[in-house]
Amino acid sequence: MNDYREQIVRRLTEYLRRTTGETVAPDVLLLESGTLDSMAAVLFVAHVEEEFDIDIPMAHLMEGVLESVDRAALYLTTRAAPITPTTPTSAHD
Repeated sequence: MNDYREQIVRRLTEYLRRTTGETVAPDVLLLESGTLDSMAAVLFVAHVEEEFDIDIPMAHLMEGVLESVDRAALYLTTRAAPITPTTPTSAHD
């Protein structure tokens, strides 16, 4: 797995841990396993779009691009801009 994909997996699993209280393996099917219900799935999509500055077409969602953290990471590595670390600005700038 490349560094960018690993970062995506880490960020998404952390989000899921915070919102569900569970540690979710990257290959778990989020809806089928009951990890996410329909409302939580909508919030997950909104989080992914905001976090990675991407609009995911409904057709892609219907194809299951976010059905697991692994699938989401694969999709995002080909669609989203790489994560760049932000540098804090000093008060003197």
